[in-house]
Amino acid sequence: KQWYQRRVRGGGSSVKKAVCPVTIEGLMIEGALFDGHCLVECQRDSPSSSAIAHCTIAWVASRDVKKQTGEVTIPLYYSSEREKQVTAISVPCNGSPDHWKLKSVALVLKNQ
Repeated sequence: KQWYQRRVRGGGSSVKKAVCPVTIEGLMIEGALFDGHCLVECQRDSPSSSAIAHCTIAWVASRDVKKQTGEVTIPLYYSSEREKQVTAISVPCNGSPDHWKLKSVALVLKNQ
């Protein structure tokens, strides 16, 4: 069997073709903002974390996923303390994925 990837809506047609996509509400993002389509830079007056209205994720067979430019895999942590990583999710982005990794962008389930 092949490994699977989790992908956020907007990360290509693979989520649309998934057998069982799931929409999640209440996630928080740290280190960047998500405009509904891709990651965007925080502004000087942006809060340290902000809510994502909703996102659709799906398990997608890695053989069905074409590596896309403009996409970065970021961790999803249980809490803002970042002690327990739940999974990693591929998210659409502008620019180099390394740019977003250096900013320590992460998704959080529980904001403390």
